Amino acid sequence: MGDGDVGCDGEWGGEHVARRPRWPQPAAGAGEALTNVKSISLGFGSAAALLHDGTLRMWGFDGYGQIGVGTSGSYHLRPMAVKVITNVASVHLGNMPSFAVRSDGSLWILGKRVERRAGDTRQKPARADAAGAAVA
Repeated sequence: MGDGDVGCDGEWGGEHVARRPRWPQPAAGAGEALTNVKSISLGFGSAAALLHDGTLRMWGFDGYGQIGVGTSGSYHLRPMAVKVITNVASVHLGNMPSFAVRSDGSLWILGKRVERRAGDTRQKPARADAAGAAVA
């Protein structure tokens, strides 16, 4: 693997390991590494790769929509493109929510949020307002 490539070696811990294939496996699909990676963030059973082009790839436990691909209650073995957010400058993963900061300084929340609004499925990324609440 070259500079900016990502692979995974070892076992990904947590309660989900028993139901998942054992590592090592490439972090991307069918024998290829995830390339053009600027930084990696790790959360509670999930991971994110920020690419040099400002896009995100996320994988792992998605029980609360924190992968940001419009699903929840699932597990993604391979990196999934987070298409709703572009021009990402940094990403931070937590337990239930994940956070992305765009190059314009806006904060985006991925996954479960504290407030509950009518119709909010908490499965798609949402831009946060100055108080940290999701903007519809």
